[in-house]
Amino acid sequence: MSQRITTHIRRLILAHKPTETDSIAEFCRRHKLSRDSYYRIRNDENPLRPASTAPKNPHTKFPPLTWELIRQFRTELTNAGYDDGPRSIKWTLIRHNYPPHLIPSTSRIGQFLHDEQLTRLNPRKRPHSSIKRFQKEFANELWQLDGFEYHPTRTAKFVILQLIDDCTRLMLALQESPTGETNASVLALLTDAITTYGRPREILCDNARAFTLQRQGMIGTIDAAMAAQGIIVTPGPYYHPQNQGKIERAHEPVLNRLRATNPTTQRALRQRLDDFKNHYNAHRQHQSLGEGITPAAAWDAATIITPPFEPIDPTALLDRYTTTDDRGRLDFEYATRPLHAHGFITYRGHTITFGKVWEGHKLMIIDKGTHLEFYLIPHGELVATLDLPLTESRNINIKRHGRFIAGDNMRLPSGVEDRRKSTPVSDKSVPRLSDK
Repeated sequence: MSQRITTHIRRLILAHKPTETDSIAEFCRRHKLSRDSYYRIRNDENPLRPASTAPKNPHTKFPPLTWELIRQFRTELTNAGYDDGPRSIKWTLIRHNYPPHLIPSTSRIGQFLHDEQLTRLNPRKRPHSSIKRFQKEFANELWQLDGFEYHPTRTAKFVILQLIDDCTRLMLALQESPTGETNASVLALLTDAITTYGRPREILCDNARAFTLQRQGMIGTIDAAMAAQGIIVTPGPYYHPQNQGKIERAHEPVLNRLRATNPTTQRALRQRLDDFKNHYNAHRQHQSLGEGITPAAAWDAATIITPPFEPIDPTALLDRYTTTDDRGRLDFEYATRPLHAHGFITYRGHTITFGKVWEGHKLMIIDKGTHLEFYLIPHGELVATLDLPLTESRNINIKRHGRFIAGDNMRLPSGVEDRRKSTPVSDKSVPRLSDK
């Protein structure tokens, strides 16, 4: 910001008579003025009156009605289970056809909510700049598929399948599955979506067995059915849901709406899902698409990619996940885990206990699709097996839930050294009387 020109300097400008030795350029240089300021003051009708310090674009003052509307819509959106942030409130004001002079900017609405202590602060949230985003250029270039559970009561559970388009965020399907997350329900959902919207080039999903078995070294029902239509099913890396971040994030507004309305019957739930799908696509602006743009509008404006025509050999898909350089991770064939103190490993969110005697060793785990095999490194000896799927309990004991092939929970296989840091009680020497 430039400094104000004082009345003293203004008087000097008015009294200045340019000469060869005291030119206008020299005068301006001496008093740190611009030539524009010099001439402006010389030609001003009131040269001794300082210019106004008011900003050229003053902070707009909104009437009390604006803030009352913001409080009202904030409450209504929250109670209805819809998104209630500053962008959603502004979009609601626009959709209700309020005049522009009553609609603040998104940042002003956010500041007002903060001042009124109406915000839900989350300082631990990961910054967006730390995430590598991707978005396809064309509609139907990539679909994202996932399922989640809704619990209206402690004993009731509904499984919901969701499908979105990566480019436009259009929600292609949102259905309750009466049979759960099964091959049949997923195939029916994809078939209906393909009939309505056309064939995509690729479908991204997690490693649920109802979606794909590629990372387990097999071809699943969905893998084969989609490959026959030229569609590639791509499973994300294990335990990395951020890879399917768009579909994972799309679960949250659905669950918020269901928790607010709390449908407890299958019929009521399906009606809520249909209503929300229409709201999400046609009435809810999507932050990633730009202000005021809904997924339905983005779909109408997007270029739909040419659908695939040639079928794909499903066995060729396995080659993508049978090498150790897949995204820098180990493939489906094996993973390694160290045995910690008390002889346990952590694998796929479970604690698998072998026994204290196994402490200090390392195991190679091979997923055979129907069971896990545990090999001792570097001996290469099969020591235990464990059936799949794993139990719901996070704590698994090989002796109780699996089967030892070599050794057991009390002893190591023959010829394997004991690597425990603390010497077992049975191995400690008994002090003699002469040592006392």
